[in-house]
Amino acid sequence: MLIIILLILSLISLHTICEAYRIIRHSERLCFIPLEMTTSSQSACNIGCSVICTSVWSVKHIEELLSTEYDKFEVVVVLDSSRHKKAFQRIIDHFHLIRVSCLQSEELPAAAIRQLYRSRDRALRRIVLVDRKYVTQYDDLNAATAVAAYDMIIPIGKDYHLHPQAIKSIISTLSEKRANNQHIELIYSSVMTRSYVFYREAIIRLGGFSANILKQIPQNNISHIYVPICYREPILGSLVLRISANTIFIAGGLTLLFGILPAIALLSCIALQWTYIRLVSNAFYGKKCSTQARLCYLSLKWDFFNARKFTIS
Repeated sequence: MLIIILLILSLISLHTICEAYRIIRHSERLCFIPLEMTTSSQSACNIGCSVICTSVWSVKHIEELLSTEYDKFEVVVVLDSSRHKKAFQRIIDHFHLIRVSCLQSEELPAAAIRQLYRSRDRALRRIVLVDRKYVTQYDDLNAATAVAAYDMIIPIGKDYHLHPQAIKSIISTLSEKRANNQHIELIYSSVMTRSYVFYREAIIRLGGFSANILKQIPQNNISHIYVPICYREPILGSLVLRISANTIFIAGGLTLLFGILPAIALLSCIALQWTYIRLVSNAFYGKKCSTQARLCYLSLKWDFFNARKFTIS
């Protein structure tokens, strides 16, 4: 049993090293992608991206999402005006939104909405506000998908932010897959946090978002990329408590059952993960990442068996 535990920890460490190599290699590839790909949809195979938001009501957060420089890009915010009256009105006032007519979707009939708002300001045409009664995050995402204008759908939750190079990564991946006549319905990244880019037609074909949507997409139509798409602002206290408790419990159990050697191997494996995150931050941010970001990544390791369950909050 001791040999099996040591073998498992060794395989985890080897996987981390291989993943770090892939991440560094992909970050170097991004440097060779022409800058115009991120600003011209014509040079990017006419690919458009819609960021769809649930539980996002901060004006600052929305402005940050809108700062992406790409000509086929929009942000669709779904918010319940009855639950967040002040925040809803603040968004309308800040972005000069007006109510517009909207037909109920025939593609996603369950995604009923109350009202739809767009901006009168040409410079802010890329924002869409959807008023809908909140039930679940999946209902919000379905409503946003129903009014989205573009093919690629990027779900964003309350604590999620779009990485500065995300659109560049998505465009380069899709362009390469289309050049090889590969049909992609989902782009998946586990770098720093789990994040997803869905093909809109796949969402409609599967009847909308659900916890099991990832399991319903064929593996041949999924592309796993080793660059960050989103990153999170985790709650530091809860992560420290969660990771510390799990580490102490596992290390203590291994020590009692098999001696000190497997506990040392476990702590060495965690130390390697910590170093791995530093390599990732240097590759994509050019600086050390915060303790919060490292803990957020380590927390993903404890959620290994939930990796196929889709959630963003």
